[in-house]
Amino acid sequence: MNDNPVLKYFLNLLKVRDYSKKALIEKAKIRGYLDDQIQESLDYLLEKGFLDDYRLAKNLIEKYKGIKGPFWIKQKLNLKGIEKETIEKVWQESNLDLIKPSQKLKEKIENKYKIKFTDWQFLESKTKNKIYNYFQTKGYSNILEILKQWQSD
Repeated sequence: MNDNPVLKYFLNLLKVRDYSKKALIEKAKIRGYLDDQIQESLDYLLEKGFLDDYRLAKNLIEKYKGIKGPFWIKQKLNLKGIEKETIEKVWQESNLDLIKPSQKLKEKIENKYKIKFTDWQFLESKTKNKIYNYFQTKGYSNILEILKQWQSD
């Protein structure tokens, strides 16, 4: 196993950050490695616990929850090459449909638009639309619930 160039390549990648199984396969194929070498290396990494899509998904969810919305997080996990079954399993365990934006995000929006959510009814519709769009780009769908909660804070 020590003379396997694919394994050495994968270990070099994984010492910097986590990758999904799919991402490693794509990187190895771009480099022109053979399928059986790739599979042998992946089996070894999985066996030793160096490669774990479930762990990667949990870490990414923890990193982005409260900052980004559920839709954005799911899209990020898909782009990382994590299988849909793994995403759904982690999602259900983490109860992520109840993700609410953090206080830090609230302060960031208030500073960016120079507003206070307690004065929401006095804001111009143009500003309100910008805030709605901001929430949508962050992946939140329950914007009205969030705004109602923040107005009462």
